[in-house]
Amino acid sequence: MGISVGITYAIIINLTLLLRHETLSELTVPGLDNKAYVKDGDILIGYLIHVYRYSRSEFCSNVVRPTGAQNTEIAGFIVDRINEDETLLPNITLGFVVFDDCQKDLTALARSIYFVPSTKKGQTSDGNHYKVAGIVGPIYSRQSVMVSSFLGLFNIPVLSPLSTSDELSDKSRFPFFMRLVSPDTFQAVAVVSIVEHFRWSYVSLLYSEGSYGENAAKHIERLTRSRDICLAVSKRLSSDYDDADMARIVSGIRANKDAPVVILFLECADFRKLFGYVRKNNLTSHFVWISGDTMPCLETLDVEEVGLGALFIAHQNGMVPGYEAYVRSLSWKDSPNPWRPLMYEDFYHCTWSNSIRGDDEKSCARYDNLENATNVTWTEPAKISDCFMVYAKAIHNLISDHCPELFASNRSRNFSACITGSRLISYMKNLSLDGYSGRITFDSKGDMHDKYEIRQVRGSLRDGFYHYPVGDWERTTNLLFLNRTRLDWGGKKKNLSRMKIQSICSRPCKVGQYYQRKEVHCCWECITCRDNEVTVRNMTDCQPCPDFTWPDNDTKTKCEPITPYYLKGTDSTGLTLLSLEILGVLIAASIVVIYIVKHNNKLIKATSKELSILILIGCMLACFVAMFFITYPDNVSCLLRQSGFHLVVCIVYSPLLTKTSRVYRIFSSGKKGISRPKFISSKAQVFLTTAMILIQVIVLTALEQLFPSSTIRLMPFPYEPYVEITCSLRFESFLPPLSYNLLLIFVCAVFGFLTKSLPENFNDSRYIFVSISTTLFMWSLFLPTYFTTLRSDHKAILLSVCLLLNTFITLLCQFFPKVYAVFFVSEESIKFNNSGTTTSIRITPSCATISGT
Repeated sequence: MGISVGITYAIIINLTLLLRHETLSELTVPGLDNKAYVKDGDILIGYLIHVYRYSRSEFCSNVVRPTGAQNTEIAGFIVDRINEDETLLPNITLGFVVFDDCQKDLTALARSIYFVPSTKKGQTSDGNHYKVAGIVGPIYSRQSVMVSSFLGLFNIPVLSPLSTSDELSDKSRFPFFMRLVSPDTFQAVAVVSIVEHFRWSYVSLLYSEGSYGENAAKHIERLTRSRDICLAVSKRLSSDYDDADMARIVSGIRANKDAPVVILFLECADFRKLFGYVRKNNLTSHFVWISGDTMPCLETLDVEEVGLGALFIAHQNGMVPGYEAYVRSLSWKDSPNPWRPLMYEDFYHCTWSNSIRGDDEKSCARYDNLENATNVTWTEPAKISDCFMVYAKAIHNLISDHCPELFASNRSRNFSACITGSRLISYMKNLSLDGYSGRITFDSKGDMHDKYEIRQVRGSLRDGFYHYPVGDWERTTNLLFLNRTRLDWGGKKKNLSRMKIQSICSRPCKVGQYYQRKEVHCCWECITCRDNEVTVRNMTDCQPCPDFTWPDNDTKTKCEPITPYYLKGTDSTGLTLLSLEILGVLIAASIVVIYIVKHNNKLIKATSKELSILILIGCMLACFVAMFFITYPDNVSCLLRQSGFHLVVCIVYSPLLTKTSRVYRIFSSGKKGISRPKFISSKAQVFLTTAMILIQVIVLTALEQLFPSSTIRLMPFPYEPYVEITCSLRFESFLPPLSYNLLLIFVCAVFGFLTKSLPENFNDSRYIFVSISTTLFMWSLFLPTYFTTLRSDHKAILLSVCLLLNTFITLLCQFFPKVYAVFFVSEESIKFNNSGTTTSIRITPSCATISGT
């Protein structure tokens, strides 16, 4: 039964009890006897141990474990010692209550009901329920999960001698659980350290269903991956597997002939099935077993010869001085221990059957004690004895600190008020003592800082089997010591200590590679994915990342969004453009100020001041619009980019066209001797210029309605991690306003060409022609480049540079000469022609000659 199912049962039973019984002490469990070994005392310690073997269908089976009854006597032995020690709990008698959990989690849960506090003092009237300070046991993790999750509701500490499941370290679920061993995590580390010590790189793993096996398997798999050890087979053994299932599993292991080493994290029932099949099919010599701490249960399964040579993890345990003599002196007569007669059956191989007469050799009644028993399989009582010692020492310290008056025997004493579960568990965690199994200290989770022994199964069928220590593993240092000279692999495996298994499997693939499996399981070739691909399906294939994403650098297993790039004002290119844009604005603004301050200057008056200022405003706006090409693209900035680009060009060249056409018409009519042409006044010029600009505004407004400004992400190069965000510019929305501006520039260039050679040394037309010719040449280069380049930041640079060049060429060719003349040429040297529309400025060797309109 899985742990999650067991917890579900526990919750259901707890709720049933709480809902249906006002007093839990009135509860009994149908089908379960209330047999207990009780020694009364001032303070009671509960003790859950398995006497009978597991039964799937019943609370208990009828089959006695060989050392089951012997384990119950440990409580009497160690409690007597504690009570005899005058320095420990003086004037206080420690007692105990022993129940059989039958190696079954539900049975352990049912037994723990008898430890639930009641309103009555000591035992209840029916003798079924006991008030205990804490519990020793259970042995196995499944039972401990059940018991501690239930008794924790009543703040009753549970101290297990050997439960190793990792989940029991979860203090949010088991706040009152402690143990005299380290969790399975460290067993897994020790086992893998053994494998690594022999340089074995290709092994198999078998583990039991449930908390013990499955948690250990997770750690084994993680550790083997991290240490370049390949698992040829990793299989879970279910509790309902039969010989056919075992045949399939063993065949799978044998199929990997280069992996004779098998790691085992099995419960006893699975050991019996696996080793029974191996022995039945004469496959003992085919495998080398490396096991967790459950290997000693082979002693009771009659299959120990299969494990000959096996290495396994053992907790520091052993005999306690005086224990054997104590057990041998026990008599079955008037025994308070209901299971003591079973020891006689085990020690003397006799029977208590009523059909056998008391003086018969097969009758156990003929023995008064166990003194003469031979070939006894002794249990190791150190861990269990230490559990009682921890309770005794912690209770002693607790009473000394909080209620020392309880040590006095001449008064009424209330131990329950002083010894609470919360206090006791705290004192137990902070305890430090030298126990029978070694130095005892606990971490913050209540797990003992354990030191593992590495033992090997030795012996023979004739002489018996034993477990020989060959090394140890220290938890605090994570160091393995293994004396290889002590190893004896037995039989056909006697030379294995010198054997080096060569791994035929590949090392883990690197990041960005996928596994191409070969015929042998867990062997592969590493194939490198393309730059834009990630590994998928547990690194068995490559898959391209979607657009605008790229494989992550660490694992190459997920596609991460690429941060879009755009031309920023903080980039070197952006800073250069920004500097030029600011310079352009400052120059144009300065010229505007000069035109305003010097508005009475003859030259300023004669140069179409309104149109000139409009051109200067267009130049400033061009620099402002260029700034939006180095900002983050959004709908507003895209509108200003696209519409602003065309509009500012129109604002600059519409006045120029008006100006050149006016000059051409004036001088053409002057040559023909006709009267002054129409529409050459300042108002007319402004009106014509405004009309041309308005046409562009109408075109841009209509196009914005048809093709609204928006942004778009582009990935111009699929195999490069480059994404850009830019304005979505459709050719249909870009061509009409561009064509209109080109028409203005072209017509302006025609008029500039026609007026480039005018009388009176009229220089303005020449400068206009140079300006427009340069602009046309520049646009003929920039436009093809713009439409052929792939990167949007390059396009933004081109348009920005185009606006800046237009601005500086216009300022240089059309305004710098006039500004120079305003400041460095005297007004007296300026002469107007008869029409009053042109000026002639002739510069002597000390001055220049400038003409203007």
